[in-house]
Amino acid sequence: MILDHDRMFVIGGYYDSSVQSPKSDFYVFDNGKWTLLSEDTQKDGGPQFVSNLEMCIDSENQILYTFGGHFRSVYESLYKYDIRQKLWTKLKTDLTNGMPLKLRTECTMLFHPVRNQLFILGGSKGKDTYRDFMLYDIASDTVMEISRDVSLQGGPSPMNTVTSVLDHERDEIYVISGTTRTGSLENPETLKNGKNTRTLLTVVEFWVYRIGDNTWHQMQAPPTRARAAQMMVYQDKTIYMFGGREGEHVPVMNRLDDFWQIEITTMSNDEALRRAKFLVRSHRYMEMCTRLENYDPLLYLRTKVSEMVNHDNMTESLQFRELASHFMFGLNPDQETTYKQRMKLFDDLTEFVPDVKSKSRSIVDMVVQYETNL
Repeated sequence: MILDHDRMFVIGGYYDSSVQSPKSDFYVFDNGKWTLLSEDTQKDGGPQFVSNLEMCIDSENQILYTFGGHFRSVYESLYKYDIRQKLWTKLKTDLTNGMPLKLRTECTMLFHPVRNQLFILGGSKGKDTYRDFMLYDIASDTVMEISRDVSLQGGPSPMNTVTSVLDHERDEIYVISGTTRTGSLENPETLKNGKNTRTLLTVVEFWVYRIGDNTWHQMQAPPTRARAAQMMVYQDKTIYMFGGREGEHVPVMNRLDDFWQIEITTMSNDEALRRAKFLVRSHRYMEMCTRLENYDPLLYLRTKVSEMVNHDNMTESLQFRELASHFMFGLNPDQETTYKQRMKLFDDLTEFVPDVKSKSRSIVDMVVQYETNL
């Protein structure tokens, strides 16, 4: 399914085992009614019936693109559909000369209207979960490999049923969750009696890929249950996410029907630095409260901490007022408790520096880089 302003295109679907030779029908929903565009897209020169087909659309030129999906042992190629001319054209297969575009299912594909390119990420074929990130340049009809393994580039682990959206103004791709296999085929422990014992796990992660810089950044995940195969649309810098499936092991799954709104906001460097200073100074104040013979914590609270608070923000304002009570009831923590509190502060600070968090660097490295600014 794909949306085009006020229209919705639907092709293919779930396989009903009672149907021996399913056909890929093609519909459009427009002006409150459904119209059948094709009873069998394969007969009309398009893809055959498959499940988990990816679709995206070039609204300006009225071109619809489909890729992947599978039915039994068949995996589909890259096609385009000219909506005005009602014409299907096969563009690429895995046997095309030049850089191959591996056929797959459960991947994600996005159209970039400014660059006039398709981005294809993740997916699987059989027991193989793909690690690559591919680009198809429409004007030159060429396939390029952005990355052979995105996890080695600082991106997400290999996933299928991954879902993503694209912001062409920011030149960014947002990726949320999917399924990943546990274990490694290179590890003998995952092979027992000649069988692959790896399992599929759903995860909840939020990644941003900046196209111009060719860099991945892990962001704070939304407070949702782990899921895969959810539906997402992007409108006015906001992601709308519905449903999906969850469960530790994918064969034992639950269908979800919750609906989320995720706003994508860009924090300025000055705002990130202010919030980081507020966290550090709040923590320093609380430690001062345990050493009253050496410090005046209330003076520090009124001067150094207060100037870092956005008093118009109700959450920050409440946190600041609660700090005063710590002076009266603050306990003298043991060494282990102090260590845990400092590590929590470090984890909170890495939310402002995603690269540090994703690379699991030492807290010492963090202090050396940023202590002069605090």
